[in-house]
Amino acid sequence: MTDLPAPRALDPNLLWRAPLKALRETRLSGWLLVLGVFLAWELGSRYGLIQSQTLPSVSQIIAEWVANLRSGSLASQLVVTLKHMAFGYIIGSSIGMLFGLAMGQSRQLWRLLEPFIEIARPVPLSALVPLLILFLGIDDALKVTVVSIGAFFPVFMNTFAGVRSTSRTMRDTGATFGVGPIRTTLEIILPAAAPMIFVGLRYALTVGLVIALVSEMIAGNDGMGYFVIRAQQNLSVVQLFAGVFTLAFLGYALNFLFLIVERVVLPWHAGSARRHAT
Repeated sequence: MTDLPAPRALDPNLLWRAPLKALRETRLSGWLLVLGVFLAWELGSRYGLIQSQTLPSVSQIIAEWVANLRSGSLASQLVVTLKHMAFGYIIGSSIGMLFGLAMGQSRQLWRLLEPFIEIARPVPLSALVPLLILFLGIDDALKVTVVSIGAFFPVFMNTFAGVRSTSRTMRDTGATFGVGPIRTTLEIILPAAAPMIFVGLRYALTVGLVIALVSEMIAGNDGMGYFVIRAQQNLSVVQLFAGVFTLAFLGYALNFLFLIVERVVLPWHAGSARRHAT
């Protein structure tokens, strides 16, 4: 009979290398850090290491969050904020993309509008809210308008930069084959500028959320901004933390969903970025 090869001994190092590799190559280590901070916070509050009336324990915050969620008050305010943010984000991003595409291809249009845009861009939006109240009141139109203005500038600047960085050779090649201006924009310039445009869209998403909250705090009677400022005015510290935690995880969820959309729309760009990072 042919002798069978002896079984190889299991390398004990493999037992701990696999978990370490998973920690390095995934977000698991980051989430473990977050859980560790929350655990230390909870233990410090329970055993008296953290003695502050303005810093409740994590368990108290979670209990308050669950109570507000069951009552429907938190969900209803969250829907209002998302509505303000969504409409403003879509309007501002669409206008910013159109202006970026047009001004990136027309030097005359850029010379005409560039001074106005550069004057308006540094103005803090919080300073515009009292002015816009005179014209729009404190209803939804105010919040949507402010979010639209905030979303416009990052999308516009990144779209303009993406259009201007498009290779001249690609444009000349399209012209050689008789491609018209509209097809050149849709089939050459827009795909080439798409990665930069998505950078602006992603940044505008965060800006839109922040501005929606600020506008609700300054001139609002509903929304998450109003929820947070009302908790602060009523000295309800636990409710205040519950609102802040909700906003933090909402921002993370929106960014996570945006990255999924980006991978679907720009699979070639996402794959290239992952290979470059590796």
